Amino acid sequence: MLYVIRTLFASVLVFELLNWAGILHFTLTFSWFGLIVTALGVWAVVEFLWEKLGELDALRKGWLLFFILASLFIDVFGDIFGWYGAFFWYDRFAHFMGGLSVAIALVIVLRAKNILPDLSIQPHLSFSIQMLILVALVTLFGVFYELEEYAETFFLHNNRLGDVFDTMDDLLLNLLGGVLGGFLALKNIHQPVRRFLQKCVAYCVAQFKK
Repeated sequence: MLYVIRTLFASVLVFELLNWAGILHFTLTFSWFGLIVTALGVWAVVEFLWEKLGELDALRKGWLLFFILASLFIDVFGDIFGWYGAFFWYDRFAHFMGGLSVAIALVIVLRAKNILPDLSIQPHLSFSIQMLILVALVTLFGVFYELEEYAETFFLHNNRLGDVFDTMDDLLLNLLGGVLGGFLALKNIHQPVRRFLQKCVAYCVAQFKK
């Protein structure tokens, strides 16, 4: 699975670098530099999380990292195809998925460090306290991202910061995504979801073979 993820990241980076260098000529809403920095950062995070899943002996949960990959592609496609400007809800959806992905990533890291132990082993922190810690951290990362958007707008003049409501909308959707992602990851709700998706894929493959 990790090789598939690395291949996808490498493909995205090559595409972005070719456009940044002027070899390809796809138009963009914001900046290739911003997309390149984001892709490199997310790739580093995924590699780090894979290592932490290994420490937890939980590589079977590696498919959760595809939520993070999906968030990256949502940002890339929205930038390239102009969906951020075409659909008023797209930026909100991107930030919701971002908050969800960050929450899942934080649960992996904090459980690897035994800061948020699994709820099934009667941890010293209740579910409510774990959610509070998680939501606070997701909000903090959301603030950092908004500062990055401010820096892009200031230095690259690409209006990454959006209109007067954009920052608060972004933080709110980050928060809501973080709540959902935290609930799914802390409660291990993703396991039955995974089994359901596997059954759907198996059914589709069986129908295709007929």
